[in-house]
Amino acid sequence: MRRSLCWTGLLLAGAGLCTLAIASDDAAEPSGVSSAPTQFPPGPGQAKVQLTCGPCHAITVVTSARKSEAEWERTLGAMTTRGARISDEDYDVILDYLIANFGQR
Repeated sequence: MRRSLCWTGLLLAGAGLCTLAIASDDAAEPSGVSSAPTQFPPGPGQAKVQLTCGPCHAITVVTSARKSEAEWERTLGAMTTRGARISDEDYDVILDYLIANFGQR
């Protein structure tokens, strides 16, 4: 019973975080116009990023971001503490993809 309540709490918290992320993303773009890509660019790690980020975030949450390597590392760390599952094997592939496609210009 206790384990069930714990999982229920985690699921509700995750749903709340996803709702906040989507709501803040929608508020950032005036009148539905977005300059961020609506698809992930092709390249090594594309599928892993889609599978890792997609369940909770609209694609533009990722594609509109421009972060340094350290900022992406912090973001991945924060997402894993919130429940994102990233294996050690996939971490570097995902990080490299995010830096190559959504790093600071």
